[in-house]
Amino acid sequence: MHHLGDLYFCPSCQGVKCIHCCHVAVECKYCVNCMTDYSDQKGVVRCSKNCFECPQCKSPLPVSVEDAVADGAKGKCFTFACVVCDYTYKTLVITKPAALKTIIKNENPIPFTNFFERFSLLHKLAVLEEKSQVPRKLNPTVLARMKAMDIQKPTGDQDEASNITQKLSEKKPLQINTDDDFNSRPPKLLPLGRHLTAKRSYLCDSCRTMLSMPVGDHRLMKIVTKEFASDIVPTVTAKVDHASVLNFTPGSDTQCSLNFVNVTDLSISVTVSILSQLPKQFMNNNATISISFPFTHFSVQGRREKLAIIDSIPSPYLTSNTKTARAEQLMRASRREAQRRKTEGDEFKEVGANWVSVPFSVAVTSNTPLLSYPKIPFYITIESKLPDTWKPHANRRGLKYGFWVVCQVE
Repeated sequence: MHHLGDLYFCPSCQGVKCIHCCHVAVECKYCVNCMTDYSDQKGVVRCSKNCFECPQCKSPLPVSVEDAVADGAKGKCFTFACVVCDYTYKTLVITKPAALKTIIKNENPIPFTNFFERFSLLHKLAVLEEKSQVPRKLNPTVLARMKAMDIQKPTGDQDEASNITQKLSEKKPLQINTDDDFNSRPPKLLPLGRHLTAKRSYLCDSCRTMLSMPVGDHRLMKIVTKEFASDIVPTVTAKVDHASVLNFTPGSDTQCSLNFVNVTDLSISVTVSILSQLPKQFMNNNATISISFPFTHFSVQGRREKLAIIDSIPSPYLTSNTKTARAEQLMRASRREAQRRKTEGDEFKEVGANWVSVPFSVAVTSNTPLLSYPKIPFYITIESKLPDTWKPHANRRGLKYGFWVVCQVE
């Protein structure tokens, strides 16, 4: 599942596209801290300058410097302190000028280096001693000739063993603490270089239509081409009715509303389809529910220019926190009452400036109650005219597409 803000809409295929349905290309990459451009450097993902981020929370990491003395020599000491979490790191005293990136790199510890070197030498010495305990079997004739010529047996292994023994004596005695040296423990985290930011372009994998193209200059935030789903696809939400009592116990009905908000200036025709049985991943506590949806086909008006914000809010989401909102609630309540009198039956849909609220009910049909608000999938089919910007390049007369939406009942 994807959020609406993460999706694109292809005008040629007339369908919603996620990032897995697109061809992604990096147009440029740069560091947002120093604004250095790294577009020409392949394989580089972090800033090579003195820009750092916290290794724990990935937030920008400030650094401070202070004077210090080490072994009688004056130098500098750098301190990293994250302002978001409790991470801190302090370098050693630096007496020679060096880039801060190089200083951090040189302080990267290599665990068990001394232990591994001593272990390798001891293992090699043990192998040589084991070989020296087994005498070499030489032909008696060869031994007689060697004795006559005053030739001794080869002593290569003894010489190599003495060299290894000398190396071991030069190293410091090994002190092993099984609790500290062999148990798994995380090493000291070092400051990380700032992760680069990338500008990406997205093309439809099916028809290669450009869906999003930013400006190649890393100093500009403009977008040349944008086909976002949030600019075409209506917003769909589900909410429990204000006048209904929330009750998801077996044998009870809960009145809800499905709300559609049209974000375009064109009227749309909506068709809603539901599954006969909801998948188990949308249920909790192994409960089963049934949905009663009286309206499956309706229209939603387009968004007018200079539409007031309060007029674009569906009634289920209208609060009474302000005087304007309370006045709007009274006006809508009177309109609903007048509409109810004209409508045959108890159920009717509420039509707004660019939104429609359609009622539906949720009933628990199993003996197991719901423990939390359910998620209900709907398949939505949208039909409308083509936007004016698509008409010169479109190969279809109208716009028709469908998509699945999973609504969390609120």
